[in-house]
Amino acid sequence: MIIGHEPILRFLDTAEREKRLAQVYCFTGPNRIGKCTLAKTMAARLLGVDFTRLDSHPDYTYVERLVDEKSGKLKKDLSIMQARALREKLQLRSWFGGYRVVVINEAETLNEESSNALLKTLEEPALNTVIFLITENEAALLPTIRSRVQIIYFSVVPDDILAPGLVEKGFSQDDVEAVLPLAAGRPGLALNFLSDETLRASYYDELDRFRSLLNSPFYAKVKIVEIYFKDKDEIGERQRERLFNVLDLWLLAWRTLLLEQLGLKIGSSLFTQSLVGIRHAKETVILNIQKVIEAKALLRYNVNQRLVMENCVITF
Repeated sequence: MIIGHEPILRFLDTAEREKRLAQVYCFTGPNRIGKCTLAKTMAARLLGVDFTRLDSHPDYTYVERLVDEKSGKLKKDLSIMQARALREKLQLRSWFGGYRVVVINEAETLNEESSNALLKTLEEPALNTVIFLITENEAALLPTIRSRVQIIYFSVVPDDILAPGLVEKGFSQDDVEAVLPLAAGRPGLALNFLSDETLRASYYDELDRFRSLLNSPFYAKVKIVEIYFKDKDEIGERQRERLFNVLDLWLLAWRTLLLEQLGLKIGSSLFTQSLVGIRHAKETVILNIQKVIEAKALLRYNVNQRLVMENCVITF
């Protein structure tokens, strides 16, 4: 179900109906905002298959980072082998004589070799082939890739649109209002919170931990960061996912504080109320926003996670 991005879906539907679909689109915007869901929804429409059966359709290809068998972690890049395999598959005829659709998730993790291999596919696109690149940061793509795609930006969904969409999906108004401040306009994240009350409670625990980081001596910050690495059963991608969730919350908190300093309305919720009394210079808030964004980027490249988190909180 698409919430808040219906204009993009209508734009693509119209382009298909008028036979002017681009062959490569780049969907860019915050994580869990709905980019991949919309790409898959469009893929299902183009292939004439129910969304729930899309993955088994022979003319649909989903490309994502693979798990390293030795370490159990996701590989840091989409590999050249994956790009070459995709090119070989697209050189074949479609099974049903219609569209072939490719969704490439985390396209920013294409390295130079795999980007160049993909570039050959983009330079000589097969007939009736539509490729969706999904990324949080289109600037991370090679310029030669960006020049060959149509970029569509996904913005956060306003609460007055997100809330009715979630209620229509069957969630209660009270539950929806409780998660809206945490979701920060991202439908996918809102659905995660609504489906997992434990996850929602853990975010407020993390918010308390965030407050204890502020203006503490560095040794105290290091001690707090160490909490994230105590669970020996939480390794590999599970550990990375948890750290991403923590960084998302820190980013939301700093951005909320920045909006408050700029005099913009941020509403009154349990989340915003918990930030009352935090005082930082605007320049420091902006610096910390940048540091959190950098930390998220570094975690994608399998660097030392503990060092990334410790470096991130130095200026908190």
